[in-house]
Amino acid sequence: MIADSTSLSNEKVDYNKELLDFSKNKIDSEPGTFPSKKININSADLTILIKLPGIGEKTAQRIIKFRDANKKLTNLDELLKVKGIGKAKLKELKKYLIIE
Repeated sequence: MIADSTSLSNEKVDYNKELLDFSKNKIDSEPGTFPSKKININSADLTILIKLPGIGEKTAQRIIKFRDANKKLTNLDELLKVKGIGKAKLKELKKYLIIE
């Protein structure tokens, strides 16, 4: 059975939410870059941050905004102050991040 457009139009979609990709393939998309080389959270740009598992464009922008407002991060746990990053996500991110 094929769904018609009228049945699909009744679905509510929140276009403001990010689609997050937690797959390992996201990080391995650039061979030799991840995970063998950790990312410096104080210098990573948007294109690098969105390659991290669970980090979409909005969260990456929030990380950069937080980092810029605070000069630089001195501890990875400071990322808990960024909207969209909780304890579980931070635990996963710590595998790929360093502070320099």
